[in-house]
Parts: sequence; structure tokens; C-alpha cells
Amino acid sequence: LGDVTENLLTKSSLAIDLNYEKEMQIAQKFYNACLRAELQPLPATDPAYLTLIKSIGGFPAVDGPEWQADKFNWFNMSAHLTNYGAKGLINERLMTVAPFAPIFLKPELGFEYKVYSDNLVTNETEAYKVNEQRMRVYLQSFGLAEEKISEVIAGVFAFWHDVLNLNDRFPEDLTECTQKSYLRKYTQFKHWSNYFEIAWNGENFTLDKPFACDPYYYELDKLCIKHGPSVANYLVMKLLYTMDADFKEVKYQRDYCKGSILASMPHLLGKLYFLEYSIEDTSKEIQSIYNELRKSFRVAIENADFLDTRTRKEALKKESLIKSNIGCQQDDAFTHLLIREMRNLSFVDGSYAQIR
Repeated sequence: LGDVTENLLTKSSLAIDLNYEKEMQIAQKFYNACLRAELQPLPATDPAYLTLIKSIGGFPAVDGPEWQADKFNWFNMSAHLTNYGAKGLINERLMTVAPFAPIFLKPELGFEYKVYSDNLVTNETEAYKVNEQRMRVYLQSFGLAEEKISEVIAGVFAFWHDVLNLNDRFPEDLTECTQKSYLRKYTQFKHWSNYFEIAWNGENFTLDKPFACDPYYYELDKLCIKHGPSVANYLVMKLLYTMDADFKEVKYQRDYCKGSILASMPHLLGKLYFLEYSIEDTSKEIQSIYNELRKSFRVAIENADFLDTRTRKEALKKESLIKSNIGCQQDDAFTHLLIREMRNLSFVDGSYAQIR
């Protein structure tokens, strides 16, 4: 797919035919900027990252006495992180039915190696070592003294331990908690409206009824107040982790950039793909095979000795209602709208960190 993506980005004429010339130019600019950027090691001190970090909550490990603890809100900072694809302390999952509202699960702690009570028993576990090293690399990039780095890391681990102990007190699936009758003893957690304002442009899906395990968030709030600076430090490093390309050698940068563009602009590339490659002929072949399989399936139902008359009739009825869909099922109008949204992206020459 990487090579296909790169090839599609050269097909300006196809984009013009689809009336997506501006969108194609934006995609090409982002891709070329990615190729030119120095991505490894992560330029954590880039002014664009520093400005962003300051705007969403600050970095006490680096800010020192200037960090404004009284203005820090862990919930708001986690909400901001979701806008950048980072997972903070709000673990959101979308429901699979309309209106596709979010539900909220326990936060996933850690970086590439998720931490749980049983893999943080000592500082000799793989989970401890991998996460400790990840944080150390990020903190070193800011020129902090080793003593300060160790202090910051210890604070994050202490926070994690408390959260993991809290997690063990609640059901694995927090949606169970949401349905419990004891929820009535709690008023709704006070920051949900902030979350929907920041992460959902003010779309308040279900604030009129329980949609999250409020008892859990009240307890988590207490821990975040207790560990305020460590929470902020952790959330900043989660943001940096999300921005980190994290490939081992420069020769892999092109592959990273291909994957990044494919993941961020799939709708435009999907439209170009269907024009560039002989999808229509392939779809006809697949449809023909599918039709033959349907015929065989129907014959099998008709001849199945173990089915009684009523069951056979119901099975044949259900088979007749099956609708085929070859290829990607799309709402063309909605896809067009998503592609047009690319025009709202702004491109800043010379700063890949800022355009991310």
C-alpha cells in the first residue's frame, strides 16, 4: 500500500478530473514536508510543540516554578490530547450504532508497553524498563539533569500505581458500572461538558443520562489532584510519544511518510485508487464468483436433511435478503464532504511539527 500511495500522489490529472486539485496539492505538500523533515530523534523542543504543550496544560518538569498548578486541569488536557490522536486519561470508544456516541473505558497507561498491576510489581519487569527508558529519552531531550529526570519518572510511576489500584476496584468493563443502580448516588462528573466542548466541538451527546462511570472519574480526579505535576508530565510525554515517528534508521522515513499520508487522507486516496486501477473489471469478476457461491449456498439449504420445513423456509428467506457489497462501502456525499474538509487545513512552510 505504501508504494500505491506514493504513486497516487503523482496523479494530479486524476485529482483534476475529480475536481480535487486543491486537495491533492495539500496532500502532496504534507507528504513532501514529511520527507524533508528531520524526524529522528523526535525534535521535542521544536517551538511548535512547546507552544502546543503550554496551551493545553504545561510541562512542570521543564517549566519549573513557572508552571501554574492552580490552572491545571487533567481532564481538559486529556481532552485536548484526543484532538491530536493521543490517548491521555480519557479512553474513548465510539458506539457502533447511531448516533455513534462515545462511551468511556478505563485509561490505558504507558507508552508502547501498556502497564497493569501485575507487570509493574518491581522495577525489573519489562513493562517498567521499556516505559522508564521511553520517558528518559524524552526528558533528556530537554536537557534536564539526571537527578531531575529520575524524580519525574518516579512521580509518573507513583501515579500509575495509584491508578492501577483504583482500576482493580472497578469492573473491567466500565460500561457495567454505568448501568449500576449506585450511580444514582453520584451527581454527574463536573468536567464532561468541558470534554465535549474541546473534543467534540460542543456536541453533548448524552449529558441528560448516565453515559460514563462517574464514581470512577470522581476517584480518578482525587488521584490527579494528588499527583498534579506527575499527571501533567505524563500527558505531555504521551503527546510526544504520539508525535514520535520512532523509526530506527533514516532509510525508513519514506515508508513512515507513506503510511502517515495514507492514514490521514484515506478518502482522497481511495477515490484516486478506484480511478487509477481497474477496480471495475475486478469487481465484476468478484461479483460473478459471489453469485456462484450464493447459488451453491441456496442449494445446500434446500438439500439439507437436518432442516425441518419451517426452518428451511426461514433460512431461504434470510438468504434471499442478503445484499452484496463488492469493495468499500461508502456514502459518496459524506466522502466528498470529508475530502472537501482538507481545504480547511493550513500549510506552514518549513515547520513539519506545526503542520502536524
